[in-house]
Amino acid sequence: MIKHQGGCFCGNIRYSTEYDPMLVMACHCRSCKKLSGVGMTVLAVYGEGEVDFEGELKSYPIVGKAEISCIRSSVPIVVTTLWEIQKSSPV
Repeated sequence: MIKHQGGCFCGNIRYSTEYDPMLVMACHCRSCKKLSGVGMTVLAVYGEGEVDFEGELKSYPIVGKAEISCIRSSVPIVVTTLWEIQKSSPV
């Protein structure tokens, strides 16, 4: 049974999941501030494979000042980030 579903504003990407997020948080890093255009980005954290996506995505790597690396995925034309996979952490 689908618990959460949605998509991007342009309608090119849809997502759905049967799971609740492990964590919902606000990130205040410089990268997220630039990406959102405001003081933070709010995100929900799910386990790998817990969210199903439909549509064409563009993914690109990012490495922040704290040496935290991640992969951001977005709609190719609009470049609105839909999700991010954190690859490393300084902790």
